[in-house]
Amino acid sequence: MSDGEDEYAGLSPSFAAACRRADANRPPDDEQTLFLRLLLSDDVTLEQAYQIINSPEYRARYKS
Repeated sequence: MSDGEDEYAGLSPSFAAACRRADANRPPDDEQTLFLRLLLSDDVTLEQAYQIINSPEYRARYKS
């Protein structure tokens, strides 16, 4: 997003304000969430992501 560009442009002012408040109160992402977002990047194939999340190293680190 470039300077001065509002990510809520085109929304109603009251809805945009509600979104800004919700974003401000959102807790920071944890390590696992950041890692999973990396897997969603365009340069990671579905096969690569599948192998990573099914690897013993990943499972040992992020047991659910």
